[in-house]
Amino acid sequence: MRALVLGLLLAATGAWARERLSGTVRDAETGQPLPDVVVTATSPNLQGEAVGVTDVQGVYRFEALPEGRYTLRFDGEAFKPLSRYDVAVTEAASLLDVELRVETELSYIYVHPCGPPVVDIGSTETGWADEAGREFYRLLPVSPPTAPGARVRSFDSLVGLPPGLQDESAGVSIRGASFFENPYVLDGLFLQDPVLGLNPLPLSVELLQDLPRILSGGHQAGRVNGLGGVIEVTTPEGSNELHGSVFGTWTPGGRLSQMDLGATLGGAFVKDRLYFFAGVAPGLGWTSSPGLALESPVPQALARLTYAHDAHHHLSLSLVTSAARASGAEPVGAEGLTTLSSLRYRGFDLGGHLFTEASLGWTWQSAWRTPGGLRRQQAQIQATWWAPFHLTLQAGASADRASTEDYTSTRAGGFLQASMDVLRGLTVNAGARYDVQSVNAWKQGTSFSVGQGVSPRVGLVADPLREGRMRLFAHYAKYQGPLLLGLLAALPGSGVIDPKLTAPASHELLAGAEYELWLRSRIGLSASRHWLDTDLAHVRGPDGVVLLGNPGQGLATSVPAASRTRDALSLWLERPFFMRWSGWLLRASYTWARLSGNDPGPFVLSDVGAGGLAPRLVSDALPGDASGFLPLDRTHTVRLLAAREFELSNSWSTSLGLAYRGRSGTPLDPTGAERTPWEHDVDARWVVGYARPSRAALSFSLEVYNLLGLEDARAPRQGRLGVRYDF
Repeated sequence: MRALVLGLLLAATGAWARERLSGTVRDAETGQPLPDVVVTATSPNLQGEAVGVTDVQGVYRFEALPEGRYTLRFDGEAFKPLSRYDVAVTEAASLLDVELRVETELSYIYVHPCGPPVVDIGSTETGWADEAGREFYRLLPVSPPTAPGARVRSFDSLVGLPPGLQDESAGVSIRGASFFENPYVLDGLFLQDPVLGLNPLPLSVELLQDLPRILSGGHQAGRVNGLGGVIEVTTPEGSNELHGSVFGTWTPGGRLSQMDLGATLGGAFVKDRLYFFAGVAPGLGWTSSPGLALESPVPQALARLTYAHDAHHHLSLSLVTSAARASGAEPVGAEGLTTLSSLRYRGFDLGGHLFTEASLGWTWQSAWRTPGGLRRQQAQIQATWWAPFHLTLQAGASADRASTEDYTSTRAGGFLQASMDVLRGLTVNAGARYDVQSVNAWKQGTSFSVGQGVSPRVGLVADPLREGRMRLFAHYAKYQGPLLLGLLAALPGSGVIDPKLTAPASHELLAGAEYELWLRSRIGLSASRHWLDTDLAHVRGPDGVVLLGNPGQGLATSVPAASRTRDALSLWLERPFFMRWSGWLLRASYTWARLSGNDPGPFVLSDVGAGGLAPRLVSDALPGDASGFLPLDRTHTVRLLAAREFELSNSWSTSLGLAYRGRSGTPLDPTGAERTPWEHDVDARWVVGYARPSRAALSFSLEVYNLLGLEDARAPRQGRLGVRYDF
């Protein structure tokens, strides 16, 4: 979905000063006011949606909406949904009263008390930004002990959930890209490790505001550049109410056992002015074969201060630290500690028409093959203007400098993006990014620039029913990635760097449809093609000298050009979980995919080299460079998720969550004639909770992964016990 920037800030800071749109919702038969009706406002002049709920008098209010033409949708329990189009919002207060008629066709009505529309009719983005938030994580077994970051239940373990994404024990592949090509964003700052491209801050879900926003395709120019999908996370802010949690889990195992303990606390030092949030979540792991050996702990901590100058302007100072390796089960990844301190400003001006966000970041990182550590400074700013004539404009710029003892990399970029409702029910999104990178390679005694160009993004979204319940979308994009310093660090002493390097780049074609069914469920279909344009690799020439270059270009014309193409078709059905005792949460998806070419990514898993990684080496003499099915090719992937919460009494409740994942095997050679067997996983989560009217709650959980003990599962059966207290 498009970022709910305006709606989220309103929810976090309170109402704006001036009311723009209001009205009363009544029963068409009796004339009585209707409370708890969800009112959703959408407009090309509004980034995302604004959502409100009628009070006991049936009155709804929207404040500080940008001027323009709006579509209002009214959803009330047991009433037919109603939409009103071309509602004018001007400087003067607008009034719109409506009447709802009783729904007679459905025997069971389910209504979400507050939340955005199920289908985003203004965006081409695909992926996952779960409306249920923490309820999803609380109910379902979605963080297996063998997943990346499992020792602290990192958000990395959740990235593979959306349709079309492929999660492996060493990482997640999005759009056919390798684990090392996914951009990570934390609180608006680019997080991807400049050395390996991995996630250097695998924070526990307990230290995040919500579950990660995972964008697998269709994203606009304002999103960070990269060949893989974009993973965005946000740390929490405090509030006027003192709140917190204490939690712990224990995962016993025959060879590997894991434990994480932690606590969070948030509140206000000065009411309505100065807020704080802090949390710790250390993770422990130990092996029992041979003998008992305690592995290095994974310390994690977060501290954040937020100053609210007024309801329109916020300034946050935060400090986050974590061990770079949080899996404990895999040798892949950067060892060491990463610490990020940042300063972030967010504010509205021009009567709510202009939103500005700016961030500064300082990072110190002890990482793979970086003696003395890595130092990093970042800055970014972007602004969104809801202009007249149904036009939204965005612009931004960023700079990123990373230094080790041997290298300094400087990246800078900017973007322009426009979104306009050209016709009723038809939105056009168009934009472009431009990024540059320069490198000082002290180790090799040279400096050079990595050639990068314009990355265009064009999308089209149609709502043919004009009811806000359906979208047809199409999107084209070019994505570009950085030169990872790990490729330079692993270059032999006699190695050569092509002076005309070109940045890795890929293209995307995406089309699809989504439709909202009854009970706020949605069904969707998408078809996509992603293909590689250029890439970087170590190339061994005819003289035996290894050079860093673009296969098939420049000094590396002796080897075939890099190729990687992924065709995919995904179908999904989702019924979100919004309120307690409301029914089942259901998610089902199927993906057919083909991944072929000769380029699996910048690094390969290997027994040689630090961290179990080695740069990909390309040579005419190596048969592994033949084009064919790539190692991460899986033709079929099926996911089923279901959960429900049951009320036992006024204070006691229990919930049951089930998850199934089935997927076909990977090729044993480029021909794909032989493949590994299918994998089947059935997991379960059971929670018993006790809640008091004061908001305090205590819960106990049991998770069992590979519940049926299947031999073709990702790992043997393993359980996890958990306890949690919220106040």
